[in-house]
Amino acid sequence: MDIRFAIRLLGVAFLDLALFISIGSCFFLPTKMAQAAAGVDPEGYFERYSSKLTGSNHLMSKITNNTGDGFEDLYGTRNMRAVLHGIYYRGGGNNYYHRSNPRDNMNPLPADGLSNLCEEGFGKGIYFYSTNFKPANLTCTARNGGSNTLGYTQLSVLENSGTLQTVLSLVNDCIKTGKGCPVYGHCWNGWHASGLAAAVVLRQFCDFSPEEALQYWVDGTDSVGNSNYPYIKNAILGFQPLTEYKVDAALQARICPLNPYHTSQPE
Repeated sequence: MDIRFAIRLLGVAFLDLALFISIGSCFFLPTKMAQAAAGVDPEGYFERYSSKLTGSNHLMSKITNNTGDGFEDLYGTRNMRAVLHGIYYRGGGNNYYHRSNPRDNMNPLPADGLSNLCEEGFGKGIYFYSTNFKPANLTCTARNGGSNTLGYTQLSVLENSGTLQTVLSLVNDCIKTGKGCPVYGHCWNGWHASGLAAAVVLRQFCDFSPEEALQYWVDGTDSVGNSNYPYIKNAILGFQPLTEYKVDAALQARICPLNPYHTSQPE
């Protein structure tokens, strides 16, 4: 073959390759834009708490247990569970069982619970009752060495159904903008109110069916009063996911724990 002809062919091949890469980059851009915002780290938080995510149902695995023990860097929480990795967690406040400063169970997070969440990099804490609540904004040095701010707010999800949409808005902001996350939504024990919010979050962002989300809520009460609370059950069954907060399958694969309640779970 003539060497000059071969060089021309090689040049055309490189141009074709460059055009393919350019077109491919444009074609895949929307998928990249649909991913979580910079600073959101589902994989990092999953890895950090992976030692506590045991068994086949990670949604029921506890990062801290019923007496607040388990993951020492999150002491002050209780019955803490992952809902969306790196995005949203649920639980209670460790007050009654607190090893150094016990108090009545019906209280917001103790001081060390707030400071530990801040140092873990959490951006928002939500208390689902109004009893003894005081808002807070903590600035701390996170365990990764950077500066972090935790905002602590209150939403009465059992009294006002509109507050559930506020929870979803906060979670959506975390996913799409990286602001205020991860989020820790808690009640007193980590069973009923926090379970309601978590069930709605799973319906919205992980495509849980009404029945799957309801069974998740029942399991998350740890067999405490799960035959009652018709308001909570009706709220879960009646919730309709919001189109504006939908996330794509690629992002769901990163943030959603495996759904053990889905009967046709892929292999």
